[in-house]
Amino acid sequence: MAPPNLPNLILIDGLPGSGKSTTGLRLVERLHSLGVEATGYGETDADHPLHVVPPQPDSAAWEDIHLRMGPEEFYAKSLGNWRTFLAGLGSKTAVLESYPFQSAARVLLQMDASPALLDAFMTEWAAGVAGIPTMLIYFEEADTDGLCRAAMAHRGSEWSRMMIEAFAQMPYAANRGLSGESAVFRLIRDYAVWMDSAAARGLVTTHRFPARPADYEARQAAVERALGVR
Repeated sequence: MAPPNLPNLILIDGLPGSGKSTTGLRLVERLHSLGVEATGYGETDADHPLHVVPPQPDSAAWEDIHLRMGPEEFYAKSLGNWRTFLAGLGSKTAVLESYPFQSAARVLLQMDASPALLDAFMTEWAAGVAGIPTMLIYFEEADTDGLCRAAMAHRGSEWSRMMIEAFAQMPYAANRGLSGESAVFRLIRDYAVWMDSAAARGLVTTHRFPARPADYEARQAAVERALGVR
């Protein structure tokens, strides 16, 4: 039997390399096994309804977004996509990885949006989902440098080189004179601080889990328990 109190929006977010995609895929499979009409939306889906522009294949996602538009335009387009998406959600369940943070707020940060604009984005986003049962599964990590290094080691030297070059050209790094690995580590470190603060605001029901647990199977089970599906 499908869980009676399952949220309509299940959001899985955290830093790159924290297991958002795997968690989301497994969760959708679990919901389908229970007869829940659930749709999963992956971070790299080219036709993702919330992406302002599709992520570039074989590159760092949205590395040149600042050449296409300014932060204010991205802000407006992103929230507009949310309004359209929510209007069509109905009673269905959507599992979204990397939203509302990585694929929206982090993009604003890499464009060097002001802190006021970032905070306004989260406030307006929260107002938009008010009244819609929503749960945020948040993977938190204190050692962001360690997580970055682990992700680079796992994904290989070519991926690491691409990320380092991409991050260095983003306004957040370029405006601070950052290059090399320091550009990646500084942006991710500051993004994590902002993301921790945003999650702590309690704008939606939030469950926190470690980004690098000792036991990933146990974390998956805990996520499912938080949602009432185990």
